[in-house]
Amino acid sequence: MLAKKFALAVALALVFPTMIDHAVRTISAPPLSGESNPGWQEKEKQFERALFYVAVPCGLIAIVSGALLSKQAAGAGLMFGGVFCALDGYYNYWDGLPYAEKFISLLIIFAVLMAISFTRLEKAPG
Repeated sequence: MLAKKFALAVALALVFPTMIDHAVRTISAPPLSGESNPGWQEKEKQFERALFYVAVPCGLIAIVSGALLSKQAAGAGLMFGGVFCALDGYYNYWDGLPYAEKFISLLIIFAVLMAISFTRLEKAPG
């Protein structure tokens, strides 16, 4: 049974960020690659910005939702998926993100993770 829970958690952790990434690609398609295309870099930055502003909040929502779920496999999968989703948003737009927005968004995620660790996780006996 433990193997099934682990498999479910891993599957959710991988499918969730992939689903969000493809949702953004469906709505705001990335430009065809190639430096020779006029305006390619600007279109790439626009796509990366859109991915950041969708992936990071969706990742944060998934982390909180996973923490609230009573089923451990689904909760862990959503939490890991949320982390991977937020990392996908940061990875693609890190260079274009102003320092203030980097700090504020990371501070929000840090605060949420700390709040979850103090309120939702079971305390060790003793």
